[in-house]
Amino acid sequence: RPRTMDDMLTARLLSACFRGLVTCSVALGFSVAALAAPSISLNKESHAPGETIVVSFSGGPGNASDWIGIYTDGITPNGNPQSLAWYYTNGTKTASGNLTQGTVNFPNTGLGPGTYKVFFLANDGYAQLTAPIPLVITSLVPPVWRVESFRPRHAVTGTAYSVKISAWATPGTPRTFSKVDGPAWLDVSADGMLSGTPAESDAGLHEVHLRVTGGSGGQPSDVTVQIDVKKSGQEDIGSLRVMSYNVWKEWSQVSNGFQKGIESIVKSGADVVGLQESSQSLAQSMADELGWYRSTATGSSQIISRYPIQESFSAGLGVGARVRLTTDPQCDVNVVNCHLDYLYYGPYAAQVGGATPQSVLTEELRSQRDSQMATVLQNLNTRLAAADNIPVVMTGDFNCPSHLDWTAAAASAHSGVGPVAWPVTTRIIAAGMKDSFREIHPDPVAVPGITWSSIHKGSEPQDRIDFVYFKGQSVKPVASEVYATPVEVTVGPWGGDVTPVAGNTWPSDHLAVLTTFTVAAVDADANGLSDAWERRFFGSTGVDPLADPNHDGLNNFASMVLAVDPNGSPSVALDTATASATGVVSFKVSAHGRGRGVALQRSDRLDSWETLWRHDADPLLLDPNLRNIVEEQPGQWSLGYQDDAAEDGSRFYRLHYIGQ
Repeated sequence: RPRTMDDMLTARLLSACFRGLVTCSVALGFSVAALAAPSISLNKESHAPGETIVVSFSGGPGNASDWIGIYTDGITPNGNPQSLAWYYTNGTKTASGNLTQGTVNFPNTGLGPGTYKVFFLANDGYAQLTAPIPLVITSLVPPVWRVESFRPRHAVTGTAYSVKISAWATPGTPRTFSKVDGPAWLDVSADGMLSGTPAESDAGLHEVHLRVTGGSGGQPSDVTVQIDVKKSGQEDIGSLRVMSYNVWKEWSQVSNGFQKGIESIVKSGADVVGLQESSQSLAQSMADELGWYRSTATGSSQIISRYPIQESFSAGLGVGARVRLTTDPQCDVNVVNCHLDYLYYGPYAAQVGGATPQSVLTEELRSQRDSQMATVLQNLNTRLAAADNIPVVMTGDFNCPSHLDWTAAAASAHSGVGPVAWPVTTRIIAAGMKDSFREIHPDPVAVPGITWSSIHKGSEPQDRIDFVYFKGQSVKPVASEVYATPVEVTVGPWGGDVTPVAGNTWPSDHLAVLTTFTVAAVDADANGLSDAWERRFFGSTGVDPLADPNHDGLNNFASMVLAVDPNGSPSVALDTATASATGVVSFKVSAHGRGRGVALQRSDRLDSWETLWRHDADPLLLDPNLRNIVEEQPGQWSLGYQDDAAEDGSRFYRLHYIGQ
């Protein structure tokens, strides 16, 4: 009989014929056609806003309730969040038929510019029949930069450099990026990648002007980018911005949530973000979009970072990442992110008539929050004990307030209840960590720092339940804020309808917390001098901090603190030559001077000194009397102080620091 060689199955049939006891052996050949694998495709690579999207499918199992769904990029379908748009394979919202192939039209989806994913899913469930495919919605509006200027991750001489910057411009295709001007070593690809290898002679702060074009007949948009190029062995970043961000059901509750969320991170200037209510797939899409790194955590708590992640670890329900800020000298920070139990929310108990601190705590302890944090801290014991070597920063949505907020003085803001020793935050403080927001804003009455809620108002209790904690002598908070992009619409208490906020710019029901830390320079030889500074001026570490190689009266330590060259011509850090004419006293400061008590002081007769400005009190150089601020080198500024009393020429000025 005819046979095919493909997909041939051979069966051997044995039968016994009792009448005559005859055994027959028959070889049977079967030809089996190969089944087509499920697949989906789009009728075109990109679509304009409002244009009908046509999805073709084939090789499906033929269930009446097989369906096609469109999701935000980074979302894995599981029922929460829901799809942005969907139809059964018959093209309607009513299951019928047994189609294995065909087309489904999506008219008027309302999707904004950006990239989405299209899924082919089985039988009213979330089993993926094939890999999702990207869907691009273009923009008719020309792209523009989301910020006026920004500074990406630093480069190192002799090391290949690559940074993605396309997320710093509004989405939509086609977009084309180019370099208007800048250093020769740096290239810009059309899709928004900076790359190149800086030479030794390229060390320093570079200003680059980039351009993005696209859309329909629009004008190009330019932005200024500053790239800090460090010499090999002389890395030092100076500061770190850490954000705690609850992304509210994977940014799914507002329209175009992914792009609104990305824009919020871009505008914040954050370097590391602890995410709650995220997912592995969303966090990876965020990292991909930003050109960042992601910890290898699973679940809804995630960490993304501008800087490379060297190690991912867990601490109870907390997820952690050891982030490498610099390679040589090596500087790491451990970041931990937590999202605690939301049940038995304590502030609701404070609203009950006759509530007392004890009744509130009784309700609070019904939740798992305190035991969860106890486990987190127990798992962090070793890292916390070594925090002076590698600092620890903890972000999180703790779903409980702080004992630093619920004081007797602030009781009127908490239904008249207070003080309350909230167990989670008291436990964290007892472990040696500090609340970065309260370090900067110690008065909870003057600055409550509400993070819950951005949208739920009315009778909903308003509290600070999102935090950035820290431990370690090398990190110090110098600024901390409650952060959000515009929140245009609010609603009533939690549990009600939230659809009115779908058009909000801010894509969360929480406000974020953003803390800026100074990061002390590495001093591995413990001589009081930055290793990077020693290598810059002397080629190696181990330099005597008390030596004065250029005999200008400033030893090496003073030269580092006051931002002067220890080997160059004798110089002064303070120039008052023009003060009598302009009223501006010119001087220099360095990031190495932070924490050293550097102060600009004035005297009439040299017998006593009045402090005009202190670097420790103004580490970000925000004093309104400061003038002509120029960053001459990364972490080194020349600036002036406007003092009208200088104009009569009868004043003396000095830069002073602790130990001088």
